[in-house]
Amino acid sequence: MDDAASPRPGTAELETRVSSLRGRFPTYPLTFLGVIIAVGAIDFADRAVLAVVFEDIKTQFGVSDTALGSLVAAYTVVATLSVIPCGILADRWKRVWLIALGFLPWSLAMFWQGAATSFAMLFVARMFLGSIEATNGPSSLSLVGDWYPVERRSRVMGIWRSFEIIGSALGAGIAGVIATALGWRAPFFVFGGLGLVSAAVVLRVLREPERGLPDALHQAEQQLARARGETTDFAGSDTRSGAVGSPSTATPDTAPDAIDYHRAPLRVALRRIVGTRTAWVMVVAASVGLFASTGLGAWVTTFFRRFHDMSAAGAGGVTVIFGAAALAGLLVGARAGDRLTAVGRGRDRVKLAAVCYAAAWFMSVPGFALDNTVVAVAFLVAAGFLVSVPIAPLWAMWLDILVPQLRGRADALFSIIRVLAISTAPLVIGAISDATDLRVAFLAAMPVVLLNALIILLALNSYPRDVARARADALAQVGPEG
Repeated sequence: MDDAASPRPGTAELETRVSSLRGRFPTYPLTFLGVIIAVGAIDFADRAVLAVVFEDIKTQFGVSDTALGSLVAAYTVVATLSVIPCGILADRWKRVWLIALGFLPWSLAMFWQGAATSFAMLFVARMFLGSIEATNGPSSLSLVGDWYPVERRSRVMGIWRSFEIIGSALGAGIAGVIATALGWRAPFFVFGGLGLVSAAVVLRVLREPERGLPDALHQAEQQLARARGETTDFAGSDTRSGAVGSPSTATPDTAPDAIDYHRAPLRVALRRIVGTRTAWVMVVAASVGLFASTGLGAWVTTFFRRFHDMSAAGAGGVTVIFGAAALAGLLVGARAGDRLTAVGRGRDRVKLAAVCYAAAWFMSVPGFALDNTVVAVAFLVAAGFLVSVPIAPLWAMWLDILVPQLRGRADALFSIIRVLAISTAPLVIGAISDATDLRVAFLAAMPVVLLNALIILLALNSYPRDVARARADALAQVGPEG
């Protein structure tokens, strides 16, 4: 018999382990994903609601654009103080319970905004919106990563991250209609009620999965394939001869850490997290990108009301069009990400992101510079599509490089950086708008999208090594009995 065709030592043991892991991994319904999308959409809708009524708040309380920008940043206070404790809870407690709990202060804060009689009261109310950022962010990411197989990760993450677009678009559209018909306060009451409904649905519908099982199963299956002498595509890395990230340079059998990360002290967990180079590259790139997208998202309806003479409902309607384009880009990117992984070009997801970000910057400049409404909207729709294509592949890569038992703490730690970028952008754009005008502020902010394209390219070499180590640790953490 040809020795090359003979099973390698350990094949029987690996077959037993794969079979055991498959038996422990149930098929979770897409209903769970739909609920998580709805939860995130309602969270993001509060930002769209505020953006739609900026002009009304400015008139009501007689404040500057800088002050309006500070309203978007207000939630940073509670989010920053609570995100690390909530990240620890997301790794140790029931994540479903944590998500539901976060909606209680969020809903009360929405009601408080609707009842605000002063700008200071409005600002304090918005501070408590940070509760949902701290609870929902790390918990939802961790849940989605544990519900569905690694092989479908880009598509699943693309569907999940659609909550940003759905929440922003529908939030703006619904808030615009409600504000036009009933006044600027009414949308806050409506969405506050939806938050309480969301908490009840989360508790009733969602189920807690075993942590790290998809990654452990994927790693065990690849070990079995190599033991049988089969060609494998490790973690979507480029398996072409001599390429960085091929099995010869990023072996998936990297010695795992002998640490129980589920119960590890924060100091030990942070040391593992901050040692992941790709995570830093992705977080810095995401923060730069979020500075642009959040700043523009907060002011875009105001831009159309000021420079294109639209009503609140009309500007909200344009935002819905942008949302549809962004959703299309998200779905295209999700499919492209899994396709690149399937054909052994997982690292090319980084290149895809860089190209799309650069093209989005190119399309956005005339979109904000031109006075013709139809042409401006067309350019911005194209930019919205392009900037959304990388979302799913990059979030899939984010899950790939993190030990599943550390995802809550990792996302919480890096959320602080992202939150600062998100909260700073509207304030900076508002200040530039006060000094010049909103159009100049937009054009000044757009080059950061191009910078984002350059930063993300730094992940090309570190990603294969980081995902190899994370998958080896995932298999060790799950263990033979869970």
